[in-house]
Amino acid sequence: MYSVNEYKILITVAINIAMRPQVMFYSSLIFEDGAKMTHENAVLATIGMGCINVVMTVISVVLVEKAGRRTLHLAGLGGMWATTIFLTISLVLVENSYQWAAWMCIIGVFLFVISFATGPGSIPWFIAAELFGQGARPAAMTVGVVANYVANFFVGLCFPHLQSAIEQYVFLIFTGFLTIFLLFTYKFVPETKNRPIEEITAMFKRDAQKSRNEQFL
Repeated sequence: MYSVNEYKILITVAINIAMRPQVMFYSSLIFEDGAKMTHENAVLATIGMGCINVVMTVISVVLVEKAGRRTLHLAGLGGMWATTIFLTISLVLVENSYQWAAWMCIIGVFLFVISFATGPGSIPWFIAAELFGQGARPAAMTVGVVANYVANFFVGLCFPHLQSAIEQYVFLIFTGFLTIFLLFTYKFVPETKNRPIEEITAMFKRDAQKSRNEQFL
């Protein structure tokens, strides 16, 4: 069974891995190869995507104190999950010569960015910082950053090869991962808004003790 701090580290790692915005990495490639846009239009669409990301990140900072960390994170993951399916359908339609579906690809990417910026783009940093006391926080945040950039590296490395192998169905892989992250967040990640570290730690201790008791039954 995990200790309290191990539970917290596991949550920190999981929510930071979920921060990888695979659609944003290769948006120009999606617009050009997937939606069959010209290079100039793909660049304009990518610029628009970046502007939406900035605006929604600012909005999420305002929303986080109203809606709560866990709620926004779940909403963002859910939106990303839905848009990966939407993007897959759009890319299949474009591949089958439904050129109007190119607009669906653009809308899908924009919706993905909105979902990402609303939740997984910023919320994990709030949650990770609030799970730990002052003494353990720097080390825990370091673990989260390392997990974030390792995931970043592997997504950046693998995505072009996956796209070459399964083409328009590539986003279904991320749909699967997002399903896991959604379920993990729903079951294990607590709401940290307006909750002192002592209350959060006590909750983890109760859960850990309950798991130990169930193990010995």
